[in-house]
Amino acid sequence: MSEEHYNGLREALNQKLVENLSEVAELKGELKSSLRSLNERIDRLLALEQKVEKNTLEISRLKTIWTLIVALVAFGAGFAKEYFFTK
Repeated sequence: MSEEHYNGLREALNQKLVENLSEVAELKGELKSSLRSLNERIDRLLALEQKVEKNTLEISRLKTIWTLIVALVAFGAGFAKEYFFTK
């Protein structure tokens, strides 16, 4: 085969390599963008998780407070019943 033929093959190979490298660069950019998006979503999920934990703690506190209020009302009602109605 002639040198011209090999030069043509080299040129075709070089062109294909350039195309492949270009595709790799595009994929790399897309991958970076996807990873950035994924990290943003993870950050939002972590923030939501913190809010859930905070709200769960606040709900537990409210339940405790209302339980104490109900117990005090029941105690007061029992005391009032004994004090006002047993004499």
